[in-house]
Amino acid sequence: MWIFGYGSLIWKVDFPYKERMVGYIKGYQRRFWQASIDHRGTPEYPGRVVTLVPSDDPDAQVWGVAYEIGPDDQDLVNAKLGEREKRYKKLPAVPFYSREMPLLPKEVMVYVGPTDGPLFLGSAPIEEIAARIMNARGPSGENIDYLLQLHEFMKSECPEAPDEHLALIVEAEKVWGVAYLVSQEVLDDVIQHLDHREKGGYEKVKVTFYPEADGMPFTVDMYHGLPTNPFYIGPESIDSTATRIAKSVGPSGKNTDYLCNLVHALNELTSEGCESYLRSLYQAVKNHESMCRE
Repeated sequence: MWIFGYGSLIWKVDFPYKERMVGYIKGYQRRFWQASIDHRGTPEYPGRVVTLVPSDDPDAQVWGVAYEIGPDDQDLVNAKLGEREKRYKKLPAVPFYSREMPLLPKEVMVYVGPTDGPLFLGSAPIEEIAARIMNARGPSGENIDYLLQLHEFMKSECPEAPDEHLALIVEAEKVWGVAYLVSQEVLDDVIQHLDHREKGGYEKVKVTFYPEADGMPFTVDMYHGLPTNPFYIGPESIDSTATRIAKSVGPSGKNTDYLCNLVHALNELTSEGCESYLRSLYQAVKNHESMCRE
């Protein structure tokens, strides 16, 4: 028996197997169109994970990993995956083409989210999918970790196989900023200061930081305003946000200054400049009031 993994089965292999092969199946597309309410999200705030949908192109490829399960382990693995993938249905005999022997396909079992099921979300704008993945978390961890582990597999083990949908979401997930190394001598004071400064709805979380100069990624602490906090406003139109920013003033100054400082800092810090959302918001605020410096 062979099982094909195209999502978390690629890296979270919690079952015994005899052999692992990298390769692809044909006639499908991998999409972040399945809701996750018990792994990478919750019923109150579902995450988005991948499923397979039929492609109009019979030669379209979805790359992943196939595992051979020995006869003595098949009952155990079927039971384990039956529970783990209980919201998916099984396709029992899909041809799998390994990188080493593409002319000798094997039949594999594949779990897919039924398109008529209650957790099938379907298509959405890339920015909307990326925002959901950025903010969702569940018992199995952060939704964005799921995305990045899939991206890392494709980049490291399948560099010859572009996945445009995955690449667009990863690109939309980029949040540029600055990481600071704090010495051990002042660490407690800095944490105490930031915990107080960011107390208005922010929670400290661990995230992976990717240096612009292609250095090795490393883990940093980040203050994140999660959707569950009482100050979270949620999605709204660019114009609505711009109107709010143009009119708001607080003890630390004008809200427009906050936006302008952020935009100009990102343009100076990174080769890519600030992301399209901030550029659009910046322009909309300028249309409301000429408060931002050029």
